[in-house]
Amino acid sequence: MFGFKPGGPTLCELIRQGLSSTREGYDLLASKFDLTPFLSKGDVLKSAVRNLRMENRNYNTALDLCTGTGAGAIALATTVRRKVVGVDRSAPMLAEAREKWENIYALCPELPEVTFLKEDILELRYREVFDLVTCFGAFGHFDQNDRRAFLNVAHTALKPGGQFVIDAFEFRLYSPQFWAILGFDAAMRVRNFLWRPRFIMYYLNWLLPRMKPLLDKKHWSSVRVFPVKIKNKPSPFRLLIATKR
Repeated sequence: MFGFKPGGPTLCELIRQGLSSTREGYDLLASKFDLTPFLSKGDVLKSAVRNLRMENRNYNTALDLCTGTGAGAIALATTVRRKVVGVDRSAPMLAEAREKWENIYALCPELPEVTFLKEDILELRYREVFDLVTCFGAFGHFDQNDRRAFLNVAHTALKPGGQFVIDAFEFRLYSPQFWAILGFDAAMRVRNFLWRPRFIMYYLNWLLPRMKPLLDKKHWSSVRVFPVKIKNKPSPFRLLIATKR
């Protein structure tokens, strides 16, 4: 499920990141982020694009929240017609995203406009601007108090009838993966109790049973869950596609 590629961050670099704040940690990791297992998996993004195409809708504009080095925003460029906006707090991560996009756009100038903005996600003020809002691999960076605020940002940014796509995990309670993330979250909470600044990454907040109830019927007309295969095999990843009322 996880693994580092050659040339990825060293143990010392990861320790330094882990002792930084969430934003500073990703600033430090930016140049090597695409070589880590934290990059959104290509199969998850392909599954998202495939499911969106099956919706038989016209997506003229899209917003990718917590875009990082731009993997999600760039994937959306293959199905969005006019403009994709990727937003993140980390300037070095966005610099990587822009460079990556410039190289792709030079080869495929027929793709729509993709722009990357440095903003605090919870401070965004878009109101009914986008046909599509996405977030891949980042929901664990919002603690218990901020999860609803994050989803409100996504909901407010969408036009009525627009769609929100986010990934999640679904583990059986007796699986080794569940106990691994339980241990990780426990260690992270101890770290944040003893050390400042805090680094927010809680995998338990990213579990499907915790996420789906937050997408309530008052704000969303439907919430559908799709399985994701990794290398053509079943995986714990799930995609949620929610439609704004």
